[in-house]
Amino acid sequence: MVIELIGGVGAGKSRVLQILKEEYGAAVIETDQTARELEQKGRAGYRRLTEAFGEGILGADGELDRRRLAEMIFSDETVLERVNEMIHPLVWEEVYRRAEEFRDNGSQDANLSPLLVVETALPEEREQTANRESADRLESWEDQERMAGRELADGHESSADRDQPEDRGAPDARKQPDVRKKPGDIYDEVWYVYTLEETRIRRLMESRGYSREKCLAVIGQQPAEEEYRALADRILDNNGDEEQLRRQIAEILAPCVEQT
Repeated sequence: MVIELIGGVGAGKSRVLQILKEEYGAAVIETDQTARELEQKGRAGYRRLTEAFGEGILGADGELDRRRLAEMIFSDETVLERVNEMIHPLVWEEVYRRAEEFRDNGSQDANLSPLLVVETALPEEREQTANRESADRLESWEDQERMAGRELADGHESSADRDQPEDRGAPDARKQPDVRKKPGDIYDEVWYVYTLEETRIRRLMESRGYSREKCLAVIGQQPAEEEYRALADRILDNNGDEEQLRRQIAEILAPCVEQT
């Protein structure tokens, strides 16, 4: 099974990934990390960026200077559009390649994980109209520089998460209407990680040191709640504790576990 995991910044996708990897042996593709790999020296993304913007975006070691490129992007919106146009197609081409490789190898080797999870802030279907994922990725570039190697996690639960009031409108993990399937789609299911906005803000303030204003600005660049829901086959409610999240995942994957 190939799952696309979507959700906004601070929703807790990393926590879901951790459970899927550690407890179900899932293989994982993170599109943000895939983009960074493609932007390394000698790779296709690196070549496209240097051809477009020159060697002024490189550091002394010849690698991409992400802070310098981020400064260019935030001072000129057209630069972001150009970066998206160059990098997004490469990322999705690589995701497709790995997903097809997973399917081919999985059908031949029973010892391989039955799950592949593709984690992304935005699903592929929206990238041509939204192009917001790269903006968040550029925020993370600045964070990596500022935090000097400290691991970024957009979903580690804080003690305050457990004290959140129940959201009466929170969805469960039941099957949602299939409104986004299309021929050639590589995903068997799309899972959306749903988290209250206030919880997302608190997580970003705690893990990244953002101000409330910056949190709202970053969240505002991403799709609205309804847009994510419309694309999802499954909705994980990540407003409770980790055990509640585990139970939802176990319920969804029970048929897969029984078949192995």
